Amino acid sequence: MHAAKDSLQNPNSYKVQMHIINGVPDNPKPLQLHCASADDDIGTRVLINGEELDWHFNINFFGTTLYHCHFNWDSKDKSIVVFKVKGSTHWHYCNQCYWLVKPDGFYFRTDGSNWEKNYDWD
Repeated sequence: MHAAKDSLQNPNSYKVQMHIINGVPDNPKPLQLHCASADDDIGTRVLINGEELDWHFNINFFGTTLYHCHFNWDSKDKSIVVFKVKGSTHWHYCNQCYWLVKPDGFYFRTDGSNWEKNYDWD
């Protein structure tokens, strides 16, 4: 517990592991996504059903780290915030962050929690 307290006081030492899991069918085409922050571009990736994209990062000095992803599947297109330290209605602050992309929307959970739908495709 002491390490977690120290890392929250010093945002640069707080490491986040991000996971994005593809739960949509590969037909008519696989899921395409592009994720980035102001400082880091993960690039465009194509994930087949069941495949996972994961990366890790540290929160910046100012505690303003924000990652967003743009998803494209079938005729659907959506951009969402996948990590934000604080602020708006949809903010996600976690050590282990999981996103599951499904045909009906985008589900979020932290390590050990239940999936919760956060966004629809439209």
